[in-house]
Amino acid sequence: MKLPAEILRRCGIGIAPRRATRAMLGGFRSKLERDYRDHLRLLQLGGVVTAWAYEPETFVCAGGTRYTPDFIVWWANPNRVEVIEVKGHWWAKDRVRMREAAPVIGWPLIVVRRVHGQWVYDAPVGEKGNP
Repeated sequence: MKLPAEILRRCGIGIAPRRATRAMLGGFRSKLERDYRDHLRLLQLGGVVTAWAYEPETFVCAGGTRYTPDFIVWWANPNRVEVIEVKGHWWAKDRVRMREAAPVIGWPLIVVRRVHGQWVYDAPVGEKGNP
């Protein structure tokens, strides 16, 4: 007798764990992006960040490639704007896409990673020594 998928799912038999959906993550594409949003909220409360926006704009790069950054952040001191891309892992295709996007955006494109629970900000994409 073949058991219905719902019964198998309830028992956890032979079913891969369900991936979190955007709705489950509060509209974010990943837990890492959601966690960085929480970090930005704390920085905003502390007066370090003036404002931020999640996936506010899509840029069209050379060759028609489209790029939507994770965040745009307005820092309080010094008064500057940065485009932030939150990455768990740097894939080669990501590096290429960001190199193409950097000159089009008009603001520094920064890659942020979480290493041992700390947020690490890489040098802006396209600067000397940073692919």
